[in-house]
Amino acid sequence: YRKNILINFQSYVTPDKDFPLRKFTERTGFASMAIGYGKGAMLFHMLEDLIGRDTFSRSLRRLIEDNKFREASWADVEHSFEKESGKDLEWFFSEWLDRKGVPSFEIRSPGALVLQGIPTASFELVQKGGPYRATLSAKIITGREEVKKSLSLEKERQSFAIAAKENPSDLVIDAGYDVMRTLEPNEFPPVIARLLGDDKKLVVYPENEKDKYAKLVAIFKDEGFSVKGQHEVNDKDAQSSSLLLLGSENSVLKRLFGKAGERGPGFTLVVRNNPLNPSKVVAYANGVSKEEVDLVAEKIFHYGKYSVLRFEKGKNIAKEVAETDRGMIFNLQAPAEGIELKKSLKLDN
Repeated sequence: YRKNILINFQSYVTPDKDFPLRKFTERTGFASMAIGYGKGAMLFHMLEDLIGRDTFSRSLRRLIEDNKFREASWADVEHSFEKESGKDLEWFFSEWLDRKGVPSFEIRSPGALVLQGIPTASFELVQKGGPYRATLSAKIITGREEVKKSLSLEKERQSFAIAAKENPSDLVIDAGYDVMRTLEPNEFPPVIARLLGDDKKLVVYPENEKDKYAKLVAIFKDEGFSVKGQHEVNDKDAQSSSLLLLGSENSVLKRLFGKAGERGPGFTLVVRNNPLNPSKVVAYANGVSKEEVDLVAEKIFHYGKYSVLRFEKGKNIAKEVAETDRGMIFNLQAPAEGIELKKSLKLDN
């Protein structure tokens, strides 16, 4: 569920649609939903991790008791949690309420070495943009054990060395999605939300089946999609846009993937990564009749988290999400690239 929150945020919240959570008042579209509902939910999850479950529950009870029969503000929320936890939480609410966007983490020079005679996983963690104060979970995998560690972050660049009993093979960061953050490409599945949320998106229809897909094309055009016939699309269009290709025999589909799309009863939609641009997706859809297409044209928007949809007579009969990594995963067997990193490391006990 938390990973889906991150997928939705990354899919729908483009820079021109972003705003601080404190300014959220109501859902007005997919982007505001991802900020208000998604980022808002993650704020409370991270707050619970920060102060502990029991204190979190007491703080909620205090919030309710102190604000009965009136509208509470974010300042009231902060006050209640500070009173119960005994902590100054101004920095936390400032980071997650008043800053746009979410933190983006990069792992550099991951590797395994022997430090002070002990098998050790080493790496550098870099925050892109202004650093956040956050705690990321790390897991070191060896042949027979998993070593778990919490990483306290507050600087733009920090180095870590985690000891193990055996030679470390893999590093996994934030597998439980406990921090609101940008997903790595290997964690970010091709889903309908990425198609709908892209600021440059194109519907491509087969000229010989224009009438069959007319209703779907009109609805997607109203949602900000450009529209072209399959023979009007050039390589620049295919590379710069997320695409919705209609018809299993669509010529653009064959150019991108070297084969036709799936055909089956009813209506099928499949989303894949754009082979010309990994930051974009390609969805291809096929309906056996105009009736099957018309029955689902407006429903697709409610299935944003899925990679595959199948409908028969307007009823959804199957939905799938493409498999992706759970957490940021790095192989440690390759030697660490940074010699200076190795010199500066100390074991994190």
